[in-house]
Amino acid sequence: MILRRASRLTLVTVIVTLLFALYWFAPRPRSAVEDFFGRLLPTGKPVTAQGYSGAMPNVTAASGTSLRLPYTAGTITSGGALQAISADATGLLSTASMTSCAAPAYSACNFVYWNTGTSLSITVTAATAFAPGNVVVAFVTTTGTDINVITPAAWSPWTASATNTATGTGAGASNSAGAYWVPPGNCWYSVATGTLTAPTFGATGGVTSLGLVVFSGIPVMQVATTNAAVISVNTITCLVNPPTTIGVTGRGVTLVNADFFYGIQQAGGVNATQVYSLAAGTMNGTIVFGKTAMPAPGAAETPSTVTPIRADAGTLVINPAGASFNSIVTTAGAFFTQRFQPATPFGLTVDETMYYVSLTVLCNTTQATTINTPGVMIHYTM
Repeated sequence: MILRRASRLTLVTVIVTLLFALYWFAPRPRSAVEDFFGRLLPTGKPVTAQGYSGAMPNVTAASGTSLRLPYTAGTITSGGALQAISADATGLLSTASMTSCAAPAYSACNFVYWNTGTSLSITVTAATAFAPGNVVVAFVTTTGTDINVITPAAWSPWTASATNTATGTGAGASNSAGAYWVPPGNCWYSVATGTLTAPTFGATGGVTSLGLVVFSGIPVMQVATTNAAVISVNTITCLVNPPTTIGVTGRGVTLVNADFFYGIQQAGGVNATQVYSLAAGTMNGTIVFGKTAMPAPGAAETPSTVTPIRADAGTLVINPAGASFNSIVTTAGAFFTQRFQPATPFGLTVDETMYYVSLTVLCNTTQATTINTPGVMIHYTM
């Protein structure tokens, strides 16, 4: 009797165990209780966390009066790769009298950077430091004989990763190859010491048309003057207004150069030499890069100035030069390019401010002239 009871008990135990196993391991949605305890109990699966504890080499100034920059051992992170850097107690030799590491110009700056191997390098050329694949470690300014300020790149993460190879500029910005097209509808014309032709708005492009017209299917802004016995100075001015950021230091669109496209009709109308005052930033007496500051809204506003003022500074750079200006007649719908480049790129970042670029053409006496533009290409960084 006792054995029979034991056998029945064993059988029951086995059945219960099998049912429990089938219930627990059978594929099914987990209950709330199972899910709760499943989070508390280890599952045996590896847990992966994001994080990185390696430090970049620490660049320091050598003791005493010195232009040397010793650095400690550390690790460079380049994308998903890690590179160990060996310490250098002697240090890199910086260049004296580098006084400005301000972006985006970096006009006089030592760049400590990694390119390859286990050591760091130094350069005063932004395009070299920010070349693709390089990692900038520190920015260093100097006096004539000593280190002035060392700024770790980790304090300035918003820096360039490449240079605009098309323009040779742009290091120091997150977008180093930006371009913005100014359409002809953003342009208008004016004439000094000359006589406009009778306007025929909306007509097919031709010598008597003014304003926004079409040549061979291409919309252009056109200015045309008569053959009056006086030298005419014709200007096409375009409003430059790409989306930008205002009120935040180091942000927003910085203008690198402007490629002004233009066509000429009527032979002999344009002088072969255009007169520039590069130090003043003018072409035939008109400011190339201009701006107008509008007043902030308020009860007692001061109106804006009547005439735009210069937006850039320093000596204007042009290509081609004034004596090589392309002045021959083009077929309607064909265009030349005149590049205007400020001495230092300038920001289109001031609130309530309008920015312009102007092409002013010196014409010949007693010659009718027609000049048109399909627009302007603005190269910028930001």
